[in-house]
Amino acid sequence: MFLIIAFSCLLSVFYGSFVGSYIIRFPKLIDTQSNVTIYSPRSRCEECGATLKYYMLIPLLSYLIQRGRCLFCKKSISKFYFLNELFHLSLMASILWSGVLPSNLESILLFLVIVSLYAQFLIDLRHLALSLFFSGKILILGLILNGYFDLFTDIASSLMGAFAGYASLYLINKIYFLIRKREGIGGGDFILLASIGALLGYQLLSIVVLIASLFSILMYLIGRSHYIDKVPFGSGLSLSAILTIAIKIFSI
Repeated sequence: MFLIIAFSCLLSVFYGSFVGSYIIRFPKLIDTQSNVTIYSPRSRCEECGATLKYYMLIPLLSYLIQRGRCLFCKKSISKFYFLNELFHLSLMASILWSGVLPSNLESILLFLVIVSLYAQFLIDLRHLALSLFFSGKILILGLILNGYFDLFTDIASSLMGAFAGYASLYLINKIYFLIRKREGIGGGDFILLASIGALLGYQLLSIVVLIASLFSILMYLIGRSHYIDKVPFGSGLSLSAILTIAIKIFSI
């Protein structure tokens, strides 16, 4: 049992490194003119542009050994990388050791769901865009968790949640477009809410959207100079879903 938990925690750190790279590279990943992928080109120092050696990319350890500085130019490395990997390790350890779920498989799947929402939160917060990759992952994992484990709801409610999540924002956006002659909600938000609906079921969608709206307005007010006339609604949805998951899990 201990070995399974230890191995899962180890994998979570490496997965966290992948998620961190995805978040940083996201603008170039969705740029059709860019040749950047999640694997290419190799990681470089953000200050001097030097290609990093493999021993400089070991999650958590490399940052600590290098004392948070690039070995080439001696400039500080962004703390985001270390904190992001530490978050993934802490989250996996907390879920597994808390024993809130009956099986390790459920715990790992829940970890992947929360991490995907976390990634969407940061991507929209930084770039005002959302990843189809993570939304698709949440949707699939939601159907698995509810279809095989009945974790949050039954499979029928899960499927209805996916449909209702997408359709509700799509219709709101259409009405807004007819009135204002411009898009009011991004298509990525439709898909993200559909994936949250698949995860939590249609019954909780109204609560998730309400809390998300409050979070999004707060984030807009705090970072108004960055967002101008746009609201990071995807970040609000992600944060609201994480909060709802926490409440549901600890009430099981």
